[in-house]
Amino acid sequence: MKTVILAAGAGNRVKPLSINKPKVMLKLMGKPLLQYVVENAAAAGLKDIIIVTGENGEQIRSYFGDGSRFDVRIQYTYQEKPVSTANAIETAEHLLDDSFFVLNGDDIFEPELLKAMMDKFQEYNTDEYILLSCKPVRETWKFGIVALGGEKVTKIVEKPKPGEEPSNLAIIGAYIMTKDIFDYIRKVPVRNQQLEDAMQAFI
Repeated sequence: MKTVILAAGAGNRVKPLSINKPKVMLKLMGKPLLQYVVENAAAAGLKDIIIVTGENGEQIRSYFGDGSRFDVRIQYTYQEKPVSTANAIETAEHLLDDSFFVLNGDDIFEPELLKAMMDKFQEYNTDEYILLSCKPVRETWKFGIVALGGEKVTKIVEKPKPGEEPSNLAIIGAYIMTKDIFDYIRKVPVRNQQLEDAMQAFI
């Protein structure tokens, strides 16, 4: 299964640290954030990686190269303007097979979580699905929050007003999708929450 890692964000919330440097290349304990994401994906068996870059993306390409140094194979796409997460994923559409992972390049996911998601993916006998990772949060108004019916997501509410949240479960930026999602992305307006809109349309 291929893995799309989103690394095109401008990092406006961490400026001036991200001036002339992609946010994912900021170092934590001596390594860029993105290196942890790549290494953990590899540890989970996800070794066919597509990194979506943006401004100053040559720094990412120079550091990671073809991925052989990290025991993975890396391809790159380029997002001209950071208009939405959905648009970033779209840049990789031509490189994808049917099912694929999507990971945020500045969020570190333990290999065990990624393996658990793949195990859950194997349980489903359907051609159309989106598998989301979620965690309980207190400040629900800062996140995309899901409503559940059993184990199924029935609704996604982006940054709900306090008291209007359908649960306390926030989407944390690791997904398994099929290429069907692109049909829904193209049906909704291009805006910051386009991916959430597309997933709600899918639901």
